[in-house]
Amino acid sequence: MGLIKQFWLESGGIYSYRKIQCDLKDISENCGINRIYRLMKANGLKSQLGYRRP
Repeated sequence: MGLIKQFWLESGGIYSYRKIQCDLKDISENCGINRIYRLMKANGLKSQLGYRRP
């Protein structure tokens, strides 16, 4: 969970579980996409769904 939260914070709260899985693969951490989704949901980590320019 520590790595997931670290990657999520480094992205500014933008990354979803799919992008975080790619980051974990890059550092050779094996973790399933469903586990990442479940951990993020349990800890209240949500990705940004869109943005609008002012």
